Amino acid sequence: MKHLSILFLLATAIVVASVSAFGQTAWFKYVGNPVMSCGPSGTWDNNMVYPNRVIFQDTIYLMWYTGGDGAHSRTGLAISSDGIHWTKSAQNPVLDVGPGAWDAGAAYEGYVVKVDSGYKMWYTGGDRSGNWKLGYASSPDGIVWTKAATANPVIGTGSWYAKGPHNPSVLGPDSLGGYKMWFQGNPLAHADVQIGYATATDETTWTAMSDPVFSFGNQGSWDDDKVMHPKVLYDGHLYEMWYGGEKSDGITEIGYATSMDGLSWARSSANPGMEPGPAAFDLADLYALDVFFDGRMYHMWYGGRVNLQALIQNVGYAVSPKGMSISFSTGDGVVNSTEDTVQITVRVDDPSGLQFSAKILSGGTPVDTLELFDDGAHGDSLASDGVFANSWIPLTADVYSVDLMLTLHDTLRFEMKNAAVNLVTAVGNAGFIAPQGYHLSHNFPNPFNPSTRIGFGLRVSGHVSLKVFDVLGREVTTLVNEEMRPGSYEVTWDAAGFPSGVYFYQLQAGNFVETKKLVLTR
Repeated sequence: MKHLSILFLLATAIVVASVSAFGQTAWFKYVGNPVMSCGPSGTWDNNMVYPNRVIFQDTIYLMWYTGGDGAHSRTGLAISSDGIHWTKSAQNPVLDVGPGAWDAGAAYEGYVVKVDSGYKMWYTGGDRSGNWKLGYASSPDGIVWTKAATANPVIGTGSWYAKGPHNPSVLGPDSLGGYKMWFQGNPLAHADVQIGYATATDETTWTAMSDPVFSFGNQGSWDDDKVMHPKVLYDGHLYEMWYGGEKSDGITEIGYATSMDGLSWARSSANPGMEPGPAAFDLADLYALDVFFDGRMYHMWYGGRVNLQALIQNVGYAVSPKGMSISFSTGDGVVNSTEDTVQITVRVDDPSGLQFSAKILSGGTPVDTLELFDDGAHGDSLASDGVFANSWIPLTADVYSVDLMLTLHDTLRFEMKNAAVNLVTAVGNAGFIAPQGYHLSHNFPNPFNPSTRIGFGLRVSGHVSLKVFDVLGREVTTLVNEEMRPGSYEVTWDAAGFPSGVYFYQLQAGNFVETKKLVLTR
């Protein structure tokens, strides 16, 4: 019925970078971060808190986290009904240091598994000289823990991790009561950190592989100095690992890798999946994490630091819908200023309860916000099929970036900063000149058969309607009915199927109303 194009007075072409992100590498951070902070001065966790393990049980989230006061690191427990508002246990710390010398300095980074009899935890124990080993503890309720009396430590030092293992991630028990573990290790303090693998026939009898299974990236990559803090999920077919990666500048970001056997890992080409900022609390560093999957959404809790010199760490929260992919593209690769648009598309497996929008920025300043729709009418395929899309037209020759916004159930807001950077780059110096007023042009050709073009101009943004009426004043079709931005536009009316005769077309924009006549002949 119609074709709508924008006629910008822009004497240049605009090159569009086609950008895509796939898999569980794209995360939306909660806009209210951090969701849990250090305790007040003088408490056991007044210096740092970061998550180690989150379990969803009986409608509540349980988080075992590391807390520190600058002298010791211990394990605490917090409870939440929504993953955002956390209440720390009055019995914290639930796992304390000692009594052995090997964990006299630290008992932290506990990874917890729920079983029928209660809870099992593998944790990092540190002596007072900065050496680590892994221990085991059990609990009937997740609060009162008993360390293994004779088996601890259950994993000691190894050839490539002479400073010891720490930060375990455990899967199991399997049908035979066995377990699998991924852990970080390094030969010297804070150097050459890699990820190792171990298996167990029971909770305390572990055998570690002699070499790491996941090493730092190639020189110059974002994780070329360290890989650490592994967290592994398994769906029966695929192992997924989220991990911290660090360059020599000391800044840690979060990456994603997959494996069919848990030993040979493939990094995502979209890494890093989460970068520091924009909130001040994680502006310099993303430290440790855990990931929980509820069947349709991945949830991540992670530690963040204000700067590399600050020891204080707090807990942030982020989400990633399952099967999410993001694309920014135009059909021709070049946006012609007289007719083309940029298509913004987000795909997810399950769209229920999700709303997406795009914040367009120029030089870091927001210039537009675009709602994405899953209604089958905005280039998004079918209604409610998990494809959210809309088209955006650049106002000026400029360089733009895009932040994506996610709203869950109309209340919880999340943001993905720099989902696309340098999305549109202008070639040339000409700029957009907005019309000085509203206008409705005569259609051309007139008379016409079967189609005609109608031009109009808008001075400011607002709701616009362009309708066609017959000689009795009855509306026969609507050509435009939407929010529009300033500019000159042209719409085509294909009148095939309408009888010959005189018609009237009317433009309404704000307080502006104008009507003109057109003639359809056969």
